[in-house]
Amino acid sequence: MLPLHHANLSLSPFELVSLNLRKIGALTLREYLSESQSEDSSLTNTHHPSTFETGQTSRELEGSASKGLIRDPEYISKLESAFNSAFPASSIHEGLRYEIVRRSGGPNAIQCILTVTRPDGAYRVYESLACHSRNYDAETQVAEMAVSQGAVDFILQVDNQIEDLPVQSATGQPSSTDFEVEDDSQVRQIQNALREHRPGNRPPDWIFYCTDSQPPRWGVTLRVHLDPPRLYVLDMICETKLEAISACAKLALDQGIVDHIINSTTVTLEESPPKLTVPTSLQTWFEALSGPRPEFFGTKMAVEIGAAALLNEWVTKARGARFKLNFFWPMDIKNELLGCILRVDRPGESRAYVVDPMFTKRSDAKAAVCLSAMVQGIENIIKAVSAQIENKLTPELRSFAHNKIFPALGLNTPGMTYTFKFHMDIDAYGCTLTVCTGSSEHKYSVEPEYRTKADAKVAVALAAAERGLLELLRSCRKRQPVAHQGFGHDREQSEPVFTSTQKKRKADDDNSGEKAEVNKARKKRKKGNKGKESTDAVALVEGHPFLAEVASKGGKGSGKRPAIAQGQSPKPSTQPIPKSGPLEPETYERSQVAPSSSGLPLRPPRPPPGHDRSQVASSSSGLPLRPPPPPPPPSGHNLPPRPRPLPYDIYGPPPRPPPLPYDPDLAAPSDSRAPQPKHYPYQVTAVVMDQGYNQAPHNHYAQGNGYAIPLNSGAFRDTQYTLDPRR
Repeated sequence: MLPLHHANLSLSPFELVSLNLRKIGALTLREYLSESQSEDSSLTNTHHPSTFETGQTSRELEGSASKGLIRDPEYISKLESAFNSAFPASSIHEGLRYEIVRRSGGPNAIQCILTVTRPDGAYRVYESLACHSRNYDAETQVAEMAVSQGAVDFILQVDNQIEDLPVQSATGQPSSTDFEVEDDSQVRQIQNALREHRPGNRPPDWIFYCTDSQPPRWGVTLRVHLDPPRLYVLDMICETKLEAISACAKLALDQGIVDHIINSTTVTLEESPPKLTVPTSLQTWFEALSGPRPEFFGTKMAVEIGAAALLNEWVTKARGARFKLNFFWPMDIKNELLGCILRVDRPGESRAYVVDPMFTKRSDAKAAVCLSAMVQGIENIIKAVSAQIENKLTPELRSFAHNKIFPALGLNTPGMTYTFKFHMDIDAYGCTLTVCTGSSEHKYSVEPEYRTKADAKVAVALAAAERGLLELLRSCRKRQPVAHQGFGHDREQSEPVFTSTQKKRKADDDNSGEKAEVNKARKKRKKGNKGKESTDAVALVEGHPFLAEVASKGGKGSGKRPAIAQGQSPKPSTQPIPKSGPLEPETYERSQVAPSSSGLPLRPPRPPPGHDRSQVASSSSGLPLRPPPPPPPPSGHNLPPRPRPLPYDIYGPPPRPPPLPYDPDLAAPSDSRAPQPKHYPYQVTAVVMDQGYNQAPHNHYAQGNGYAIPLNSGAFRDTQYTLDPRR
C-alpha cells in the first residue's frame, strides 16, 4: 500500500489500485507490448529539451535526481486524468507516450521519455535521468518533471474557439455574455437582453459536464445571476460544447429567460467571487450555508440529516406527481474538484439547484446540493403537488362513478362489451375505456396523472360520462328486440348489478315458490278425491290379515289402529312374544300389536293428559279421530309404534327401596375399593359403579322380565345391571 503522505483523497479507487500496482513493478499492457520495440527505436528527437548533461556517471545522476525532485506516483494519474477530461474522445496511449531507453554503463541506466501530444498536433517532450534500475521509477520521475514544467496547463488548452472569453465559470470553463458565435441567434438574443436591461450585472455562467462514454456527450447549465436566481439545465446530448451552448440558449428562451431578466431585481456584481482551489468539507460548507433552514435540521450535522435519502423519500411518497431527480457532475479539472447540479423534473415544469465544484467526493457534492434544495423550499413544493394530485377526485365524484356509471356498465346489454386498459408513466397511472356496441367502438382516455389504478378507473369513467357514455348505454338498451327481455330490461340504471351469489339465491327462491304452488294444487286434488281414497283404504285393509283383524274390532275405515281408552288394559295377544334367555314369560295382558323386526313390542303413543278417547267423535269411516302418530324412531323403520305405557317404561329414576339386612355372602373384602352392590325388590337392579374402577362396558345388556335394556341408553349410561339370585 502507498504511504500515508502519498495518499490523495481526490483519487478514485481505480487510480489508487493502479498506483499500488506500479509501486511493486507492474506494467500496463501498452508498456509490455511496446517495451521490445522501444529498445530498438531511434532516440534522436530535436524537439525535446536536453535539460541534463549526459557526461555524468550513473551514481552522480542518481544522486542529483534524489536531491532535485520528489518522486510521487500520483503525477502519472494527474496527467492521465487531465488528458481524459480534456480529450475524452482521444486515445490516452497516443496522447501520453512513455518510451523506455536503457543506456549503457551499468545496471542503473534506465531512462524514460514522455511525449504529450494534443489532438491539434501540438506536443511536448520530457526526458528523465538515465539512472534508474526499474522502468516504473523512470516513468514516475518523467511524469513529475512534466507536471512541474506545465504539462497539465498545456493539456487543458482545449477549445481554441472560446479560449479568449473574459470570464471563467465555476468549473474552470470559459463563460461570458460576449459570445464570438455571430451566427447563433439564440445566444445573441440573451446577450442583447442582458446588455439592455441589466448592464451592470454579473455575466452568466456556463457550467459544462459530459458523459463517460466514447465519444462523449456534452451538456451545459446556464446560470443567470438575478433575484431570484434562475438555472437552465441541458441534458448531455450534444457532441461539442458550442452545440451545447446553442441548445441551452434555445431552452432558456423557451422557458422565458427574457421576461425573467426584464421583471427580476437587478443584482449588481461586477466581479465574480474568487474560485476555490482547495477542497472543502461538507460540514464547513453546511455551516456557511445561508438562508432559512427547515425546522427538522435542528442542531444536526450535515451527515446526520441524510439529505439525499430524505429527498428521495419525499419524491417516492408523492405518488402520481411524476417527479424525477437528475444529477449532473461538473468538474474543475485543474484543481480536481467536484460539484453537483440537481434538476427536479415534472411534466410542465422543472427546477434546478447547483453547488459549485469544491468537494473531492461525489457523495459530499450530492448531499450539499440536496441540502441547498431543502433550504430553498423543495419540501413545500413536493407536498403541494402531492396534495393537488390527491384532490383531483373529490368524494362526490367517486360516489357518482360507483353508484351511477359502473352499474350502468355492468348491466347485461346484448352486443355490448367494455374493457379497461391501464398505462403508467414513472409513478402515475392512466386508463383507457373501450366500449363496443356491436356496430361501433368508442374510446375514452385520461392521462397518467393519478396515484392508483382505482383512481384512474374512476377518472376515465367520469370523462366518459361527460362525453355521453350514459346516453350511449341507454340507447343501446332501447334498441333491443321486442321479444327479447334481457337482464335489466325494465330496471333503472342506478340499480346495482347482481353478483353470482345473489343470482343463485334468487333462483332458489323462485324454485321454492314453484314448489309451493305445486304442493297447494296437490292438496286441492286430495281434498276432492277423499271418498275415493277411503274406498281404496278399505280394500287395502281387507287384503291384509293383521289390519283386517284390527279394523274388525275398531271399526271399518282407512286401516288405522283403534284407540285405547285411558285406564283400560289391552287384551291378551294371540301371537306369542319371543323369549330371551331363562326369563319367565310376562303375566299381564298385551294388545294385539304386530311386533317389530327385533322381536320387541311396539308401544302406542302416550295419550295427552285429561283426554278421554271414548268421548272422541268418530269420522265418516267409523274410526275414531286421533292425533297424528309421532315421527319414526331413529332406527329408521316405518312400523307402527309400540303401545305404552309398559312396565319397563321408566320415566325417571326408580324410588329408593328400604335397605336390606347385611348379607355376608355379598359383602366385599374390607380392603377392596369396589362399592357394595345394593339389592332392590325388582328382578333388574342397577348399581352405579365408580368411574375409575371396573366400569361395565357399554355394549353389554342387562336382561330381565323378558326384555333387553342397553346399558348406554338414556339415564342408565355408566350403569351396571345385576340379577338378584334370591328373587
